Amino acid sequence: MSLHNYSATDINGNEVSMKELCEGKLTLVTNTASQCGFTRHYEDLRRLFMEHRDEGFTVVAFPCNQFGGQEPGTNEEILEFCQNNYDVTFPIMAKSNVQSNENDTATELWQWLGENANGGGVYWNFHKFLIDGEGNIIKDWEMNEEMEPVIEAVKANLS
Repeated sequence: MSLHNYSATDINGNEVSMKELCEGKLTLVTNTASQCGFTRHYEDLRRLFMEHRDEGFTVVAFPCNQFGGQEPGTNEEILEFCQNNYDVTFPIMAKSNVQSNENDTATELWQWLGENANGGGVYWNFHKFLIDGEGNIIKDWEMNEEMEPVIEAVKANLS
């Protein structure tokens, strides 16, 4: 399996094939939240996307309210927040469950990502997965660290 085997609903309610969106591109997939201590990562994500999108790089964000209730808004409110506060132009998907627990089931895409995460799952907001143009996971980062290792890995995999 690879990222390209999945689809997701975008923030506007459209079904999107990950293959069509990401094939041939270095992709950074992350779960996001607008009221998290790591929300500031939107700035670095936007900068990375703007600097490298013409080199075959993209970011795909999946808002999630499963961790601390830190993404309580509707899809419309989330999109407005991202555009108004961070000038985000990379793809944002609809609010999604990224972790399966007694109350929720992760989407199939996030089940696959979680099963292949270094820590054996996704446990907080802004967990990032770097994925190659074929849809294979290169590396992932739990967000108990800053963006520098992620930025370095993106640049290294683009050269």
